[in-house]
Amino acid sequence: MIGSARGRLFRLRLLLVVASAGVSTFIAGCGSQPVPEPQANVTVNTAPETSSAAPQPSAAKQARTTSARPALGDIPLDVWFDDPIAVSQQQGAVAAPAQVAAVTPTTPPAEAPAMTSSDAAATTAASSTAESAAAGSGDWNGIIPVEILENEVKRIRGTLNSSMQGVGKYNGAYKEIRVEASVLAALAGIAIAHSEDVRWKDKAKYIRDVSSEVAAKADGLGAKHFEATQAAYEKLEQLLNGNMPADLEEAAPELDFSEVAKRGSLMQRMEKSFQFLRSNVTNEAALKSEADKAIHEATLLAALAQVISTEGYDSTDEEDYKAFVQRMLQANQDIVKAVKNGSFDAFTEANSRNQKACDECHVGYRFADDF
Repeated sequence: MIGSARGRLFRLRLLLVVASAGVSTFIAGCGSQPVPEPQANVTVNTAPETSSAAPQPSAAKQARTTSARPALGDIPLDVWFDDPIAVSQQQGAVAAPAQVAAVTPTTPPAEAPAMTSSDAAATTAASSTAESAAAGSGDWNGIIPVEILENEVKRIRGTLNSSMQGVGKYNGAYKEIRVEASVLAALAGIAIAHSEDVRWKDKAKYIRDVSSEVAAKADGLGAKHFEATQAAYEKLEQLLNGNMPADLEEAAPELDFSEVAKRGSLMQRMEKSFQFLRSNVTNEAALKSEADKAIHEATLLAALAQVISTEGYDSTDEEDYKAFVQRMLQANQDIVKAVKNGSFDAFTEANSRNQKACDECHVGYRFADDF
């Protein structure tokens, strides 16, 4: 019976050793699986690394040199572990995987084109005058002198008069009529707030509204559109001649530019100014011979740039848009100074900034709904 009991104990211990080795192998196998690398923009809590040094025998094991130890032949049953059952229980708890905090990846915003130091200085220099003009404080004189404003109005009158000489003329120029009348509406709005006297200032609010009406009516070909445009145009001519049409409606003292002049039409006129400065002032001789025209076009560009930065037009509350407009305004004011000083180099540098501001603005903004 004793021998039989010892045999059973022996077999039980042998089974425990084999089971412990199996558990150890299973755990080692699990630990050998590759751990996915953490993705960018997430926080990973990693467990401390385990030393790769070979494990040293425990003090208890080293002390057991003379004690009787169960063995299988000459090999003690506890050669692999001090206490197979305890080790098996300890290694049975597998550590939980490292926790990964849930983080929403963020995409950095696209960077706006970098401004040069000249661009930044220009924006700062122009902002004070431009803000005053936008607020209607009468500081428009610092952007467009009355003489240039009236000269542009005179040019527009001549263009409209030529384009309204019958249906045929109208059909060939109705899109141009829309642009010219929109610019005239904007100039009338400027005249209302201008600190200097304009010859027709007492009728400026009516000229503003009727010019806007001319632009709105010139929206198609044929006699019907011509007649509607002509009716509005005749009222405009009377106002510019100093008369009040009998059926004229009362006009509001002030309106946002966006209510009377589409930005797309103003930008078409601005493009003509860009083309003139780019194509006609190409050397010192041209700078001198085209001085008056260059000053006129650059000044008009500055004024219309300020108009399209005022409240009511889309995007005018965005800092990037405001920066583009102020850079353009300042560049054109610098062009005027360069022409007056006869400096072609300064003109070239300022006109380059002017074109750069325009090009970069059109990369970030589209105004098709304004046409």
